[in-house]
Amino acid sequence: MKYQLIIFDLDGTLMDSIGGISKSVNMMLEKHGYPTFPVEGYFEFVGNGLLNTVKGTLKESSLTEEELKILYHEMLTYYQQHYDFNLKPYEGAKELLSELEGQVYMAINSNKNDDMVQQIVKDHLHEFSFESVWGVKEGQPFKPNPWAIDQLMDRFNLTPADVLFVGDSEVDIMTAENAGVDSCFVTWGFRKREHVADYTPKYIVDDFNGLSEVVKGVKSDEK
Repeated sequence: MKYQLIIFDLDGTLMDSIGGISKSVNMMLEKHGYPTFPVEGYFEFVGNGLLNTVKGTLKESSLTEEELKILYHEMLTYYQQHYDFNLKPYEGAKELLSELEGQVYMAINSNKNDDMVQQIVKDHLHEFSFESVWGVKEGQPFKPNPWAIDQLMDRFNLTPADVLFVGDSEVDIMTAENAGVDSCFVTWGFRKREHVADYTPKYIVDDFNGLSEVVKGVKSDEK
């Protein structure tokens, strides 16, 4: 294996979670008379935490920060009930994780609320040995802060050359860059190639076979 530690984003990378997110936010929006969005419309709003997802859907409103946070917490009550709506691992995700199990260290670093991250991993990825599973907790840095990557490198005495960060958003690429590690952008998630045209991920892959080749060192850094 070329890398000793693989850190995955969760939503849009390992898990197709857009259904529960869009359903829950739309329920909140509809209740208060705001326009709702189709599922594909949410690709624009996700990737930097659910609070920012809510803010994105209401960017045309004149709501204050405090009012937005109230609606965000209301949305979370819906999400607790509907997070698993159409929720599933992407095709090929479990096969890759099985391939890597016992061969490399694996971890998850998400900007979703930590309690939901833990629940989703417990429900759908419990058979895999992740060294750490991190979501957003109060007082704890979140992406693009490289805190989680630094913690794991220190724990296992690794250098940046040993680490690959895998994600589907600009935030993930920035996180890897801030830590000085290689990044792999996946195109099956919430962002497409055109969204990261101004960024410089080490790799871009279109399926989990391509990601496997990156981890093994078979795939070059050609985009």
